[in-house]
Amino acid sequence: MINTNNSDDMEEVTTTNEQQLLSSDINSQQQQSSTITSTQQSSLNHLKKQFTESDEENKLRFEMELEFIELLAHPTYLQYLAQYKYFEDEGFIEYLKYLQYWKSPEYSKFIKFPYCLYFLDRLINDLHFREECKSNAFRDIIHQQTMSHWKYYRRNREEKVKEQLNQWE
Repeated sequence: MINTNNSDDMEEVTTTNEQQLLSSDINSQQQQSSTITSTQQSSLNHLKKQFTESDEENKLRFEMELEFIELLAHPTYLQYLAQYKYFEDEGFIEYLKYLQYWKSPEYSKFIKFPYCLYFLDRLINDLHFREECKSNAFRDIIHQQTMSHWKYYRRNREEKVKEQLNQWE
């Protein structure tokens, strides 16, 4: 006769041993993850110190972003970006969204070509506009419209100012 109690006892011991091993594995993994977390935290602190910008670096970043923003006013540059698929890169679109702070008065006063902000908005919000930027015809239309604006805006503006001044007299 075989004693069935022994086999049940063996199963219990095996199960208990497996649970203890599993428990010790979990504890060691938790200790490792907390070690990694503290290591990651020290790395992050080091990176924060390393990437804190000096005044000179802030000035350089300001100038580079200003130059980039103003380049968005040029149809040929927009075509270049479209043809080299920058507008298909989600990271690039996020960068454009970041640059929207240039629309605030404290930054926009430095911009020489304010319609670049219009193109910035169109690039962020209008997928069709991004696609159209690839074509030569579209580039030419934008260029012509821009030149017309430059040519007639001042004259039209001067006429309106003269009319307003005559109304006051």
